[in-house]
Amino acid sequence: MFDRKHLGKCVAVATVCLALGGTIGSVRIAVGGVIENILADAAGRKTSVAASHAGEEPSARRKHDARHEYDFEDDETRDAETSFWLYVGEELVWPAVSSPIWVPMAVLEDEHDHVTRFLDYPYQEPGCGCLFAGSAAPSSWSLEQALWGRASVDFATPVDDVYRVGGTLFLSGANRFGLDAQAHWFEERLSDGTYDHMTLGDADIHYRFAESERGYFYIGLGFNWIEGEGQFDAGVNTTYGFDLFFARPFVSSTQIDLGTLGDTSLFRFRTTLGAAAGRFEPFIGYEYLDVGTTELNQLVSGISFSF
Repeated sequence: MFDRKHLGKCVAVATVCLALGGTIGSVRIAVGGVIENILADAAGRKTSVAASHAGEEPSARRKHDARHEYDFEDDETRDAETSFWLYVGEELVWPAVSSPIWVPMAVLEDEHDHVTRFLDYPYQEPGCGCLFAGSAAPSSWSLEQALWGRASVDFATPVDDVYRVGGTLFLSGANRFGLDAQAHWFEERLSDGTYDHMTLGDADIHYRFAESERGYFYIGLGFNWIEGEGQFDAGVNTTYGFDLFFARPFVSSTQIDLGTLGDTSLFRFRTTLGAAAGRFEPFIGYEYLDVGTTELNQLVSGISFSF
């Protein structure tokens, strides 16, 4: 079970989740309803008049002659510029772009040379979040502890008569590979009293590239999907996320999704803070969703179960 002295913190987090669950949020759309716009963008349909300049020809001919003034550029100058930009890319750009990978590995001192075994739930053992990472796993641990899972349900703040409930599943293995999937059901009440519905979800295979007793980071690749009003579309998804166990009983979880959905793009940012009470973890957080011309900013609250 769990330490009773942390029960008050867990109850406080759960109370805040319920108190704030229906108070904060915003939505931005180009025109029409939220669900109508998301489905239209995914299908490549337009809900507003196309730009009047769509048929205008570019001024390519006027620029044609101007390009020739560069045809006689000195080769040595060109080589020097090429070397400079290669140096900038190798020494500055690449380290910055790859920093979300190598910085967590350095901070967690993960050299991929340890044995990983999972706890039954966060903070089950002193000094450990949800896993043990050492030169040898405790002899009393069983093979079942080579796999850890977390299931959660949550709801988001209603915004402009748009309601959302969802669920997520996160599985992770001692070999660092895992699976995460989520599905969210949306309902929107329209001005004429009718309702639109859709379900938005994704599934990814992920890899934990950095881990320690205090947290882990992962990247993944999978697919997005959407279904609603007799329509179905899908696309590619990439994911990046981390869970941090910085102080008992708190758990901080963040996930970023970037990909495609039919004929449009999808971006999601989600971060939550929870309080682990044995296998259960009430949490509250923030989620930003951008699909095509539609943006949703919402508070989320829910509960997770570790298994």
